[in-house]
Amino acid sequence: MFRTAARQLKVGNSVVVDCPLSRKSLYADAQTLAAEYNADLAIVECVTLEKDIWQARLAARSRSGSSDRAHKPADWETVQNLIAGYQGACNWTSDGSCKLSKHVVIDTSRGSAMELAASVAIRIGLLSPPADATAGWPNPSRTGLED
Repeated sequence: MFRTAARQLKVGNSVVVDCPLSRKSLYADAQTLAAEYNADLAIVECVTLEKDIWQARLAARSRSGSSDRAHKPADWETVQNLIAGYQGACNWTSDGSCKLSKHVVIDTSRGSAMELAASVAIRIGLLSPPADATAGWPNPSRTGLED
């Protein structure tokens, strides 16, 4: 995935990489790539705090057949086993062991995909909310958890 990102950065394209970053070394790889191409690096950590919603999404993934790869578990037990297998290594974004310059945590059970995307763009400085906050723009505090 980082090779594909490098090719896109090399020709001047922006890149979004969908990666669980379950190990700090993957973040280091992303940092190296961003530095090589003088690109900004932002981490958007997606969580679902509503267990019922998370389980329903897994069930839908299983029914749709889109979980054919190991990194896309299709049931709650598999997810729990995967998390246990990380042995805490996946907590590096919140344990203080690594300084993240642009890090946004969003709860994907709050808001539509468009609201969440706009909220992230506002929070990492890609967009400015309009002066009239009632103009249909998302409230970042409603869709997110922390910076």
